[in-house]
Amino acid sequence: MKFPIRRKLILLTVALSLALTAAAVFISYALFSGRVHRDTQEVCENAAEGMAEEMTAYHAEMLEKLQAQVEELYRDNTAEIEAMSRESDLQTKQEYFEQLTASIFPMQNTLGMSYEKLEFLNEYRSLRGKMNVVLMSSDLDAVELVWLDEARGNLVSLADGNSSESPLYHIPVSVQHPEGKQAQAFVPGGEQATVFDALYCTSVFRVRDLKSSVYVVVQATLSKLADYQKNFIRNMAGVMLAVMVILGLVYVLFADRFVVGNIRRLSRAAHLFTEQMRTETDTELKPVRAGIRTRDEMGELSRGFDLMQDRMLEYIGTIGEKTAREESIRAELSLASRIQSEALPESGFEARGFRIDSMIRPARAVGGDLYDYFLTDENHLFFAEADVSGKGVPAALFMMRGKELIKAHASAGKSPGEIAKAVNAELCKNNEEGLFITAFFGILELSSGLLRYARAGHEQPFLIRDGRAEKISEESNFVLGLYDYFDFEEDELQLQPGDRIVIFTDGLDEGINPRNDAFGYDRIRQVLEQTEGNTLPALFGALDAFADGAEQFDDVTLLQLTAGEKRSWVFENPEYRNIPEVCGGIREALAGAPGDCVSELCMMTDEIMNNCVSYAYEGISAPRLAVDMTRFSDVVCLRFTDNGSPFNPLEKEESEASDRPEDAVGGWGIRLVRMFSDETAYENRDGNNILCIKK
Repeated sequence: MKFPIRRKLILLTVALSLALTAAAVFISYALFSGRVHRDTQEVCENAAEGMAEEMTAYHAEMLEKLQAQVEELYRDNTAEIEAMSRESDLQTKQEYFEQLTASIFPMQNTLGMSYEKLEFLNEYRSLRGKMNVVLMSSDLDAVELVWLDEARGNLVSLADGNSSESPLYHIPVSVQHPEGKQAQAFVPGGEQATVFDALYCTSVFRVRDLKSSVYVVVQATLSKLADYQKNFIRNMAGVMLAVMVILGLVYVLFADRFVVGNIRRLSRAAHLFTEQMRTETDTELKPVRAGIRTRDEMGELSRGFDLMQDRMLEYIGTIGEKTAREESIRAELSLASRIQSEALPESGFEARGFRIDSMIRPARAVGGDLYDYFLTDENHLFFAEADVSGKGVPAALFMMRGKELIKAHASAGKSPGEIAKAVNAELCKNNEEGLFITAFFGILELSSGLLRYARAGHEQPFLIRDGRAEKISEESNFVLGLYDYFDFEEDELQLQPGDRIVIFTDGLDEGINPRNDAFGYDRIRQVLEQTEGNTLPALFGALDAFADGAEQFDDVTLLQLTAGEKRSWVFENPEYRNIPEVCGGIREALAGAPGDCVSELCMMTDEIMNNCVSYAYEGISAPRLAVDMTRFSDVVCLRFTDNGSPFNPLEKEESEASDRPEDAVGGWGIRLVRMFSDETAYENRDGNNILCIKK
């Protein structure tokens, strides 16, 4: 009996397909199963260890107190607690444990509560909040803190990261009795263990430095992973088997007859067309047809190849138009960049002895960083810096939305925490793309130098004081735009003369060089401690030198608040004899500065005060003159405030006094001020003449 080779090829192809499919399924199942369990175990162990170390470092004292109180309740009410822990009626169960734990967690408000008790409750809530964040961010099912009663083998709940509505939530002081593999994780004196059972991966890590056995328990379900694993293997086996069989049949039945010859024709046509592209000009190119007329895939490929040639020639003919359109897009992006830059306030804003400098460098034409600062009233300066997730046009649009919200709520006189909460609530609306903002909000009381601020996931600012740069704001609130049920805590800092606060986005510390090293906080601190005055150009210079030509991958925004060194003199019924007092104080405050600059400042002060005493107070019953000097590193600002008749000396053109300036109003004084100062400004506010000069 004859056995044709085609039949042999078919049978061999089917057999190989089945064997390869079975081997691939077996190997993939083993690798996938092991990887799933390892990944799950790693997530659980990292979460448990991180929470245990966090509690050891920051909450050990509170946990000692909590465990001691819970143990006392448990010892006194063991039978009732075990019975109520098994109670199926949730309301009855909750009422019992609320009454039982009233001494630990009062149900009433905090009025009349001792400071120690209030501090204990706040730290307990903070601990639960951290557990909740770990629970949500790591896709876990349970994060719990328990105490092991070694005598009975019971786990007494101390805190649970789940919401109280969750079916996995355990009420504090309620008990569990682990069985089977889970019981093996709670060995008295043990440090860490991870066990798998049919439903869960459970990782246990003991909180160190505590007298009793207190554990962090992290749990992740395996049921979804098992279902996903089965579906993956089933689908993969079907797809691989189908592919193997189809490929084998195609090879046996059609390869030699329909594929090889047509491929050669297509290859020759492609070769001739590419030769034309190398030797002919663009206008002389002509399509080369393969001429395959079949109605199968090779025919479609041939027609696609012919269409590709036609479209390529069409593209070459219109490439100039496309280039022009690209130039138009670049021009529009450049215009958008200018509009975005113009929406930000200018650097060098000064208010009553404080100065804000700013610099921004987007990674693309438009960026997602923002900053803003303005006076909310005469005594309060608001400033903010924020960073939108992502880059480019979407981040820029989200940034403009955030900027308007920030300005609106800040202008309403809200505190930093209230601003953050209000902006977060607005950004969470219609945020389908899941964009978010990290931000730093500050409100400075100009009269006292007290800074109140709130940080929402933003980088920690640096405070430079007495030549040392240290981070402030160790604690951070959550980012803006994702969840609208957070409150935002505030902090405060008393600024001293000469203090500088530098705020920056993560594009600075995460800037990289060709070796993929990060710029880092240590380099930032080094630049800040070695640079006086406005440190922002030095930071950008250091970042550029470190990058060594590497592409900037994120926006970089810098903000510096400087508290100037201030001196003030106030005179009721000012007289000429007050002038030497002010000039002497200026010389004393500027000791070590270049002598000619100090002399010019004193000369301008002499002329301005002389003119005020001589001309300003005619008909004024209670004359008053105030002189304020503020020094920012190598910049000195003098501010003269008098309640005399309204008069702006800067409106007088020099031409009026070109021949005999001594005959003009102000005489030589205004000419000297224009000559020696770098900037001058005048305003009349609240019935006072205010003249400011800068040098």
